[in-house]
Amino acid sequence: MTDQDNFSRALKLLADGRLDEARIYLEELLRQDPDNPDLLYNLGLCYVDLGQLDKGIELLNRCLQIAPQHSNACVALGVAYQKKGDLAQAKAFNSRALAIDPKNPVALKNLGAILGREGDSLRALYYLLQSYQADSKDPQTVYGLAFAYMDMGDIEPAQKHFQMVLDMPAPEELRALARNGLR
Repeated sequence: MTDQDNFSRALKLLADGRLDEARIYLEELLRQDPDNPDLLYNLGLCYVDLGQLDKGIELLNRCLQIAPQHSNACVALGVAYQKKGDLAQAKAFNSRALAIDPKNPVALKNLGAILGREGDSLRALYYLLQSYQADSKDPQTVYGLAFAYMDMGDIEPAQKHFQMVLDMPAPEELRALARNGLR
């Protein structure tokens, strides 16, 4: 098997949620090519998803040292810091991702969610609407919009978006939140 085959296999394992298996492939590939930003990004993301945040942050920072314009690495760092409870760093990395790629739907959604948590509903709505324009089928974005509208007291669009979450394939936890929002 070539390195490209192994990398493709690792990506497939990541997509299937088989994180420990993917990690093994990615670690071996990174050992052979320690400055490959794609390997650093995917292995860093894998560690973040496994809950090993510090290791993930270390790898994602190395990725950005080699590839400073890697917007997805910035988004992944934002996710890692958000999971650590450091919203200031999470916001900074999502903002950096948007400086690199202003239409990155995940960075838009994540920044909107952070602003919503901070109580800045109007700015949250701005970023969530941009994320929705980029990817209207993302249930987290639709839920975020519903919540932002509700927080601003704009009930009709809030109810519309809560219902949209229920009408799309969405995780049960998000569906339960949308049902509660409709009450």
